[in-house]
Amino acid sequence: MVESTTLLDWGTLLRRSEEQLEPAWLRSLRRKALALFEKQTWPQRTDENWRFTDYRRLLPESLGGEPVTVEAPAVPSVDLEPALQGGISIRLGSPPVELAGAVQYMPLLEAVRAHESSLKRLLEEAEAHAVDRFDALALATFEAGFFVQVREGSYLDGPVALQLEPRPTENGWQSTFSSVSLGARSKGTLVIDVRPSEAGLRTFGSDHLRVEVGDGAEWNVLFLQRFGASDSRLQRVRFEIGNNARLQAFRLDLGGAVVKTEVGLAFKGENSEFSWHGAYLLGGNQRFELDTLQDHVLGGDTSNLLVKGVLAQQGRAVYRGLIRIHPGAQRSNAYQANKNLLLSEDAHVHSIPMLEIEANDVRCSHGSASGPIDPDQIFYLQSRGLPEREARRMIIKGFVAELLDEGVPPGFRDVLEGALEARVDQLLRN
Repeated sequence: MVESTTLLDWGTLLRRSEEQLEPAWLRSLRRKALALFEKQTWPQRTDENWRFTDYRRLLPESLGGEPVTVEAPAVPSVDLEPALQGGISIRLGSPPVELAGAVQYMPLLEAVRAHESSLKRLLEEAEAHAVDRFDALALATFEAGFFVQVREGSYLDGPVALQLEPRPTENGWQSTFSSVSLGARSKGTLVIDVRPSEAGLRTFGSDHLRVEVGDGAEWNVLFLQRFGASDSRLQRVRFEIGNNARLQAFRLDLGGAVVKTEVGLAFKGENSEFSWHGAYLLGGNQRFELDTLQDHVLGGDTSNLLVKGVLAQQGRAVYRGLIRIHPGAQRSNAYQANKNLLLSEDAHVHSIPMLEIEANDVRCSHGSASGPIDPDQIFYLQSRGLPEREARRMIIKGFVAELLDEGVPPGFRDVLEGALEARVDQLLRN
């Protein structure tokens, strides 16, 4: 049964597309996406990927949503500017810019004309593989996004930083689509900086990002998510990695009311390596879900994932991770682990690591561990003269320090360590 329609004005959306002189193929794609939206339903709790998150919490009332009021610690101040020196920082909607002939950026709605063939293919693939109403809605309504290309063989001394900020809209929903292409044999650091909405206004929306890593490329990627307590968001990120490439990613999640993030890694070549380290630190009654997919298609590739969570008060988290080894993907090597510290009896986490292996010459393992701080550790530190609060603080810092040691891009450790310490102090204080 198809659910009742929304309060969004589809006619206005299509007229706006014409007024902006979007290419005919894009206007056609939007119409197809609207038709697909009407045929599809919202994801239900019977869908494994949505078992613990009610889709209505991610939608404004104009789309049939049931927003919730969330109390959350203020997002710690994070000053990235010193670490971004010598690079390029781009805000959503900024005019086109180039950096030394190595990096080209333009807003996505300008790039659909200048780079029609590649973006037409990308968006048509997205429409063909739309999994639910969220995908269809994003394709029909997106009005902003990044289009970034790094030229083959470019070595970048400074980071490429994309600043994404949720914004209130007339209909209550904002969608972004972004495409980043890291050329073959290029090297550098990519930063995705997700900021809170201005003035704490309530926002809802989805962000869709594809990162293509060319053959022989070597990149560090930093995701910093610091939504405000009035921001609810669905994020869908996909990495596609070519031959002999190296990608090391670190993600820190601090904010948001209700946030669901899906990260897919697809090896499109052989002999490549991918490393993902991440942390989420939740307080109040924040809700956060992270779904990861390590998709080994051809074989001979290595993926390594470690995600840790710290939850206080009534924080709720879900981690769902799948390692998938396709038939013939021999010599694949994959690891996945999720560990959580629960600082309150009211905090809760669902940790669901999974394996799906269809090849016999592979090395795969996964693990999960969640629980409170070991009282023996607290006792030991107290016996050495530390007050209980300081002992707990030291244990939590040590718990997340491993991630900083392994996954943080050069030049960013100090600023991220400061943000983590500030958030730990908040969680202990409340």
